[in-house]
Amino acid sequence: MAKFDPTGVREPRPVREDRYVEIGPISPGMAGIWAKLPLHEGAAFDTRLDDIAATVCHHDPRTTAQRRADALGAIAAGQTRLACGWGHPSAPPQRRYRRQLRW
Repeated sequence: MAKFDPTGVREPRPVREDRYVEIGPISPGMAGIWAKLPLHEGAAFDTRLDDIAATVCHHDPRTTAQRRADALGAIAAGQTRLACGWGHPSAPPQRRYRRQLRW
């Protein structure tokens, strides 16, 4: 291609330069998260969500997908465990956090 049109040749950016995280509203009360990151970091993050989602008792009524979403909130709040959603008096209380949203 360069032989016929040198200006038409595009060099791809290095993979690590093409990473991002975007967060924005998608419906009332809900935000969407879009990201592109190196494969090994994505795999580590995926594993971390599973690990935190698994910290609740077997009575927790949430689906795995719901617990993974809640694990993302726990990570944002600096927590390493989820509060049990079972509602039993012996379950630890869930801590809430608030942050000023940009959007």
